Amino acid sequence: MAKISKLYKIKKQKEANNTKWKVGYLIVAILIIGIALMMMPVNVQETYEATESYTETEPYTDIETYYVKEPYTAYVPLSYTVLGHIHLDLIHRAFYTRDDVIREVILHNWLSGCDVSVIVENTDDVGGNFWVTLYVTTSTGSYECTTDAVFLKGGDRHEFLCTFQGDYNSSTYEVHRATKEVIEYRDVPKERTVTKYHDVIKERMVLKTKIVQKPIYEILYSFLS
Repeated sequence: MAKISKLYKIKKQKEANNTKWKVGYLIVAILIIGIALMMMPVNVQETYEATESYTETEPYTDIETYYVKEPYTAYVPLSYTVLGHIHLDLIHRAFYTRDDVIREVILHNWLSGCDVSVIVENTDDVGGNFWVTLYVTTSTGSYECTTDAVFLKGGDRHEFLCTFQGDYNSSTYEVHRATKEVIEYRDVPKERTVTKYHDVIKERMVLKTKIVQKPIYEILYSFLS
């Protein structure tokens, strides 16, 4: 009986030792699995600060040029129309006595001549003085003649005439006339201060989120600390 009892105790001791080993293995396995789980990365949402650009409309002052119509007094020549430019050759033969011939030679020294005229009409609505300068070339040379001024009412006409020595070759003329006052308008530049707007790019700090991978132990540590 004693021998059986001793064998029974040895068997129980072995079973207890086996149980301890099994528990130890289980604890080690659990620790390994726990460590592996703690090291496993997971996706978490994390906030961070970042610089963000944005556009803002701001007012500013500017100098603007604008134009206004301003009246002023102007002096403009009267309007006219030339109705004719005429020339007529003349022959002087007033030689009745020898004294007449001497007088013609001394006083005039020419026997032939020409009349040149310009007929001018005042087409303006006001009256004024008109006169003409004639530039004439004849067989004896070039001449210039300015007529007396004649007052012409609106719609009136006048023939301005000069007589020249020699046979007519060619001529030009220039019509002179009075001026009248008229009110005209001109654009005058001026400046003014105005408010305008433009877009300005600015920066600001904002909170943003991003998805990062962290091990479980790090997440637990951040919660516990």
